[in-house]
Amino acid sequence: MSYQLFNDANCIRIQQTLANNETKVLMVSKEQIRTIDIVKTKFVRIDIGEGALKNIFLNYQEVTFPTVNSAGELRDHINALMKSEIYDGDAPKEATLEEVSGRLGGIEFILRDIQKQGESVPKLEPIFVDESNPNVIYKGWATVVGIGSEPIWAIQKISQINDIITHEWADGNRFYDNIWDNRLQLQYAPFLADSIVY
Repeated sequence: MSYQLFNDANCIRIQQTLANNETKVLMVSKEQIRTIDIVKTKFVRIDIGEGALKNIFLNYQEVTFPTVNSAGELRDHINALMKSEIYDGDAPKEATLEEVSGRLGGIEFILRDIQKQGESVPKLEPIFVDESNPNVIYKGWATVVGIGSEPIWAIQKISQINDIITHEWADGNRFYDNIWDNRLQLQYAPFLADSIVY
């Protein structure tokens, strides 16, 4: 019987090869690991926080990958597998934090553009207007002049029940991502500009 250890992103993969060459694989989540220590000089214990009977014990002499010469080397190797570019065992690296901050800033600009796109719809005249139902009017705006089967439409539904007139938008927003030909089947909701996060 032998063991091999591999780093699989947020897991440590422990691959066991039995005497009959059958292979078994155990995936251990790095978040689940509480401690890694040495027991009786040749065993490394991986405590996964589920009680003593669920701990994982590895005899360093049975580990074929990586090649180690002591339980201490195996423990240190497993500790090294716990670290990644985002998590270094203590806190995220400064470079990682800067990269995350930069990406969040980029997302903010994208969200602002999306919000502007939605706000600009009522300033334009609709390209299509459907008044075939006496109690409902559908208005359609598109980013470019196109056909009704393309997902380029912001669609407004204006309906009247008794003396109440309701203005709603497909998907509850003014994004140009609906198909005009599907206007009767779309879900409509009032547009609330404050509900857009930016």
